[in-house]
Amino acid sequence: MKRFSLKRPLVAMLTLLFAICQVTWALAGTTGGLGGQVSDENGSPVAGADVKVSSASQSASAITDSTGHFAFISLAPDTYTVSVEKNGFDPTSDGGVSVFADNQVALSFKLTKALKEIARVTSKSAGALVKAGTTSDVYSVNASTAAKMTGLGGGGGLDNAYSAIASVPGAFVPVGQSGWFQAVFIRGGAFDQVGYEVDGVPVNRAFDNYPSSTASALGQQELQVYTGASPANAEGQGISGFINQVVRTGTYPGFGSSDLGIGTPAFYHKANVEAGGASPDRLFSYYAGLGGYNQDQRLFDSNNGASISSLWGAPVDEGVPSGFYPAGACPVGGATNANYDVCYANGATGPGGYVIGPFQYGASSSLADRESVLNFHFAIPHHHDGGRDDLQLLYQASDINTSFYNSPSDIPSSIFAADNGLPGSIGLGLTTPTFTPGYQYGGALGAALPASFSLGSVSQYGYPSQPRDGFGSNIPGTLRDSTNNGIGVVKLQYQRNFGSSAYLRIYGYTLYSNWFLYGPNTTWANYIGPNPSDYELESHTRGLSATFAKQLNPQNLLQIQGSYATASSLRSNNTQMGNGSQVLGLVVNANDPFGGLCYALPASTGAATATACSATQGGTPSTFTIHQAYQASQGGVQPANLAGVTCGGAPCEWLAVENGARATFNTVTPKFSAASITDEWDPSDRLHFNLGLRLDRFEYVPGSTAGDARALWFNSWNNAMCVDPKDGVFVPVPKSDISTGCASATNFNNADYQPATLSNINDISVRSVLQPRFGATYTVNPQNVLRFSYGKYAQAPNASFYQYNTLQQDLPDFIGPRMYAFGRTQPTYDFPAQISFNTDMSWEHQFRGTDMSFKLTPFYRKTQDQVQQFPIDPKTGFVSGLNVGNQTSKGVELQLEKGDFSRNGFAAMLSYTYTDATIKYSQLSN
Repeated sequence: MKRFSLKRPLVAMLTLLFAICQVTWALAGTTGGLGGQVSDENGSPVAGADVKVSSASQSASAITDSTGHFAFISLAPDTYTVSVEKNGFDPTSDGGVSVFADNQVALSFKLTKALKEIARVTSKSAGALVKAGTTSDVYSVNASTAAKMTGLGGGGGLDNAYSAIASVPGAFVPVGQSGWFQAVFIRGGAFDQVGYEVDGVPVNRAFDNYPSSTASALGQQELQVYTGASPANAEGQGISGFINQVVRTGTYPGFGSSDLGIGTPAFYHKANVEAGGASPDRLFSYYAGLGGYNQDQRLFDSNNGASISSLWGAPVDEGVPSGFYPAGACPVGGATNANYDVCYANGATGPGGYVIGPFQYGASSSLADRESVLNFHFAIPHHHDGGRDDLQLLYQASDINTSFYNSPSDIPSSIFAADNGLPGSIGLGLTTPTFTPGYQYGGALGAALPASFSLGSVSQYGYPSQPRDGFGSNIPGTLRDSTNNGIGVVKLQYQRNFGSSAYLRIYGYTLYSNWFLYGPNTTWANYIGPNPSDYELESHTRGLSATFAKQLNPQNLLQIQGSYATASSLRSNNTQMGNGSQVLGLVVNANDPFGGLCYALPASTGAATATACSATQGGTPSTFTIHQAYQASQGGVQPANLAGVTCGGAPCEWLAVENGARATFNTVTPKFSAASITDEWDPSDRLHFNLGLRLDRFEYVPGSTAGDARALWFNSWNNAMCVDPKDGVFVPVPKSDISTGCASATNFNNADYQPATLSNINDISVRSVLQPRFGATYTVNPQNVLRFSYGKYAQAPNASFYQYNTLQQDLPDFIGPRMYAFGRTQPTYDFPAQISFNTDMSWEHQFRGTDMSFKLTPFYRKTQDQVQQFPIDPKTGFVSGLNVGNQTSKGVELQLEKGDFSRNGFAAMLSYTYTDATIKYSQLSN
């Protein structure tokens, strides 16, 4: 009996890990591996056998060693035919062997003496679910199968990979989505807990962990969905799952195709053109894909739910108040106007309601997507050993525009009327939609205001991108709110091959992504809308990766990887439009202008009264708003003269505290690095282990929150705001005690109130997480494989949650009311990483003599410090997050396949998932 020990591989892994702990993290490559053993009919190893693998993408050969083992550690993902020949034996081959990116396949062949059989050929489905040697719970969908699934995710996913994702168990893609970033939920996890890669390049933005890719199906060679344990060297790390799209490569012979489509009654058309090829010696290969589609959207039915709008329409404004009809004036049978719910059917007066708009109001109306993919490979021959290296250049770009049903013409014209025929001639407050205007002060902040404003010192701030037809003009009737998402990926990779048993792969990449949201109609609307006013997010990511892999011996394939990535991001959630009431100048003590006290002017001369500083207390003689400043620059009333008035015993002065800029702002710089080491260990031809260890390091460098007038606002908040530690309720200091603050306030009923102190301090955050991963497969026989995996997974917190800054100087007014109760007392917050412990096992079975197979996978996952999102602005979906969730998910996945979707004949797939998930919340004071 042989004895197998884990001691030696683990010691080697730990030694190498500590040797490279300063190396950066690993990005998954775009190749997979295939290996196995050749033996004779008596079970003895066959040395010197010629093993060849061939597909349209790649061909390679190897010779078995003295133990009968062979290995191909770097093959392009494809379906291969594996053939084995040896003098004195009948040749044998196995067709339909699928190689998946970043995974290993284990095969075994038995050769019989010559003349007993002419040849033995085994063939199976390219998508067969029995995969010996693959320890991860991964589902692979090839291009032909994905093409058959295009409608599975709903009509909005015809040209994306989301339908293929929806075809695998464990992943849930809600129908009715469209365009960019359709939510995917894996094993009960949240939509932002999934990692994404495109050809080995991680495309999750560190800013918000949203995938910047449009998940286009154009140029997709293979789609991989990891519902459990992703490899330790995969860079698209997510705590609930991981999705990888492998880009197509050129083949010999070449290919070319075009795909045209048109649809009705909702407008739809598309055009895709693809071409690929390679030189006969495969020293050069290319793939090029260009495509796009335009698509209109309909909700509920082809009439956009017109038949149900009166009941289930969107609330677009406040309805008439309770008591609109005098007592007894409600007509029996209900109100005479169906838009307003103010009377019951029995004639009784009802409560106030809402103006009901169309059912589709605020939903996606149309998409316009443009995609391009270029993938080039250049082989560099070796003169000494006949091998070759590989140089890859990949370019991918996409741009998608989405519009929404919320233009003025999407709302019935009667809603804009001043009087809709209701008694009393009371208007509804819904005027014709206009671009909301704003203003901008050009002077210095933190300095005294000028004695008088001259022409041009304050300018009008028109709504961004509004047509040139006047300041605050009407929104054109057909102009809808819209979003734009763009991405550009450039990857340059070099792989140095050392014979057939080792390689070094190095690549760098740049990733640009943007998310622009334009919402003039939402800004004007009172209640709901699809977009913020003017949300602008741009992110430039740069990364570098290195991978070394070596087949140390027939039993051990060692992989060491490291990489580094950083990003320059800018998020501006601009709300400067509509800032007319924002305070520009406040009256302060000239000797202590930033002390945190502002003053209310007396009727004439004398001592001013101390009061809290406020950015929105416009209209009093003690404040000067930006709209008033604009009027003053046009010849209007100037700021009040302060001669003869004292503030805290010193002369008073007008202090410029805001200039009109108003936006939540974020320029946090993430610096992520990691290292991983993996040993693919085959102690026997039936048993296969994957032992991995990964170290992630997450660093965040905050942006500057300094401001010329910011000290005033922090001191003012700390003077004026108190908090009850028992329930976290804020209570302003009474005006009579504003100069002494919380500690000496005499008008509080409860002496336990404490100062609600905020500070403008920003710390660099560094988190490191060590994550062991383990997987195993046992091949019972060619028809049955048992698989098990366990791993610890970490996900970096979103940079968008790490720091909140604003363009307005009054930063405390933003972070205090929203975040103080949750322990955030400064702009930055040190988030721990989200952690998940994932466990699963599988039984993979091929029905003997058939093309049917199934995979049954029970799973269990448990998380800690899971980030739960909560709204900062519910109207526009602006959110933050806190590490307060602990989730437990358990369930079972089943996939059943028959046939091959890439061949003639009947093919079918059935996927089923049962998930039971519970989240418990902790660390919340209330």
